[in-house]
Amino acid sequence: MNKILLVDHITHLALSPQQLNEAIENKAGGLLLIKNVLLQEKDFKNQNGRIYPGEILAREAKKYDENFIQTKSSFGELDHPETAIVRLEKTSHLIPRIYWDGVRLKGDINILDTPCGRIVESILKAGGRVGISSRSLGSVEKVKDEITGEDFDKVGDDLELICFDLVSNPSVLNASFKLTEGLEINKRILNKYDNINFFINKILE
Repeated sequence: MNKILLVDHITHLALSPQQLNEAIENKAGGLLLIKNVLLQEKDFKNQNGRIYPGEILAREAKKYDENFIQTKSSFGELDHPETAIVRLEKTSHLIPRIYWDGVRLKGDINILDTPCGRIVESILKAGGRVGISSRSLGSVEKVKDEITGEDFDKVGDDLELICFDLVSNPSVLNASFKLTEGLEINKRILNKYDNINFFINKILE
C-alpha cells in the first residue's frame, strides 16, 4: 500500500494559572517547559476514525526517542504541516522526554525562543490554547469493527513517526494527504480555515 501523510489531532494544550506558573518555574535553559502532555494513544479510535495499533506505535515511539529525543533534534512546528519534513524555520518547540502512561504516550514540551515559539508562549500566557497533533507517514487499511459494525482505518506496519506539532486549527487536520515523489502533498482539500491559514502564513513570510 502507498504511504500517506497522517496528521491526527490528539488534544488541546491550555494552561491554568497554576500550570502556567509551574511551566515558568520549570523553565529549562530559559525555555518554557510544559510537563505531562498527551501526545498519542494506542489501540484507540481517534476522532478521524483511525487506530494506531499498540505494538506499532510503541515501536515508533522507541525509535523517536532514540533517533530524535536522545540526539536533541525532536523538533515540532507551529501550525498546519504541508510536508513530511520538519522545517527548522517553522519550529516552535522541542520534546525532551516521552514516556508511556498506560495506553497513552505522554511527554514534556520545551517552547523554544524562536518566532513561532514566542507566538505559542504568548498564546498560552494570554489564556489561549493550541492543539497538539502527531505527524507521521504510513498506509491505512479500512477495517470493520466486529462488535459495532463501524468502519475504521487501521494504521499499517510501515508507520514512520515524524514529529508532534502545535496547531491553531486542529479541526482542519482530520484528513490524510497523498504524497508524490519527494514526500510533498499531491492533493490537498482546502476548507475556509485552510485558506485563512494559508494567507496568514504568506503574509508572515
